[in-house]
Amino acid sequence: MLDKRAHTLTEILVSSMIIVIFFMSAIGVFVMAKTFYASCMDGQQLQRDVNLVMDKMIKGMKEGGVRYGERSAVSFTAPIATITRLEFVGTDGQTRRYYLASGGIVYESPTQNPNVQTIYTTPANSAITLCFWQPAGYLDNQTVAIYLAVTKNVSGKTSVGSLATYINLRNL
Repeated sequence: MLDKRAHTLTEILVSSMIIVIFFMSAIGVFVMAKTFYASCMDGQQLQRDVNLVMDKMIKGMKEGGVRYGERSAVSFTAPIATITRLEFVGTDGQTRRYYLASGGIVYESPTQNPNVQTIYTTPANSAITLCFWQPAGYLDNQTVAIYLAVTKNVSGKTSVGSLATYINLRNL
């Protein structure tokens, strides 16, 4: 007599369900890891952008072979008129400005053509915050605090890049 063993329909259905559950779990883990990775990469890119913009603002923009930035300023307009706008006087006696305008940071110079230059434009689905203030105890018009942040929302995840610093005039 032959001993034939066969799988019943119930056994096949149970094993199929176990395989489906396993693969669905694996796909879920993969999708979560991919979303987390994309969020981290967005955060790193935003932090790089913030660092580059802050560096541009501190070191300044080149005008006729000379850099005019906060580090080469003679004084800041005091008190700071608005928290999102900074006016400073360069070594040439001309007033320059940094401020927010239509989703970007603008540098305004009286000696440059064009006079208004956008130095950073926010990426899609993002917002920018730029604040200037005189730190407590530094009412000498020589020190200014700056806070810059860019936030981006992708697929329900928020990524942030931010930086805050004090600038003290160096060429007094």
